[in-house]
Amino acid sequence: MGQCCCKPAKNAADIVIDGDDYEGSDEFWDARSELSVASFVSSRSFCADEPRSPAQGATDDPDIKIALHDALKLKNEAKVLGARRRLLELGDRAFWETQVGNEAVVRIFHQASLVDHALADMHKDDAYMVSREHPLKILYKHEQGGTAHSIKIKCLLKHPISHVVSIPYEWDLLPTWNKYAMDTIKFDGGAMYEALVYGASWMIPPFKDFQAFLRASGVDVSHEAGCLAIIVEDSEREITRDYELPKEVPERRVVNFEEGSYIILRPVFEEDGNEHTDAVLCVHMDPHIKGVPAALVNFALHVFAPYLFRQMEKTLTDIFHGDDTYSKRMQATPEVYQLIDNAVNNIRHTMHVACS
Repeated sequence: MGQCCCKPAKNAADIVIDGDDYEGSDEFWDARSELSVASFVSSRSFCADEPRSPAQGATDDPDIKIALHDALKLKNEAKVLGARRRLLELGDRAFWETQVGNEAVVRIFHQASLVDHALADMHKDDAYMVSREHPLKILYKHEQGGTAHSIKIKCLLKHPISHVVSIPYEWDLLPTWNKYAMDTIKFDGGAMYEALVYGASWMIPPFKDFQAFLRASGVDVSHEAGCLAIIVEDSEREITRDYELPKEVPERRVVNFEEGSYIILRPVFEEDGNEHTDAVLCVHMDPHIKGVPAALVNFALHVFAPYLFRQMEKTLTDIFHGDDTYSKRMQATPEVYQLIDNAVNNIRHTMHVACS
């Protein structure tokens, strides 16, 4: 692990930024909200002669319009926690979801709560069994009688975050280095840092090949927690409803991803100036297969995860020191990777200030 050039390194999550530690739950922010729903509504006089719904009255208010504009701008910059803070300056979550009812507002609060969970969960390993320690730490959890499996993988990648992010972001290129991947398709997710994706993977017979339908959302939490997050959500209903898919879909087994799946990427700055990436991947997958022994899944993880890790390390080395396929993709969407570089520079600056 790297360290600050002047003093022993701190984890970015331990650094206090602008006098505030990472802000956690919705309840915490609700308590700090300056105006409750009641005080907000009572401070506005709506015309009794002109009936209108609470949502109409709220969205007509100029302060609400400004806060909503600011929050959506922050969300479009992948700063969903900042977007939530801006909204909570005028009312709690219940006010915004019931009185304003904007779909984007609902999404901000939901996504922020998923980020809260990811940042809190990344260090909670007690409920998992350790499947492997090196070259990456693999943890596994399965509740007896259930069909869901939880996997948490922690590793250090000797590559900068922007390169690491290119692997999931350029989703359709996955089969170029992962021989198990099939039909990796990326759809428009509605924002430059969000994507809907479909992918399938070869499975050992007699199991059918697996497939998943996902929404992946990048979140900049460099200010709050010194890292970047990718929130992974199941999106089977949306993708199967709205997009054309491979003809093999009916013959493959759907693996649903349960809430709480995520990737956390934290930059590690070495003394020589190189940037590496401390990564945590946590997924809760349900292939809807009963009676699969936990020992069998644990063994498969023990064997296959290190192989995929080495393949990804090799790919990251090759694609930026020879094959330029990923580099060209990154150049084609500079706004996405610039956002990542800006976040990393913010973390680097904060760490240097804290160490000075």
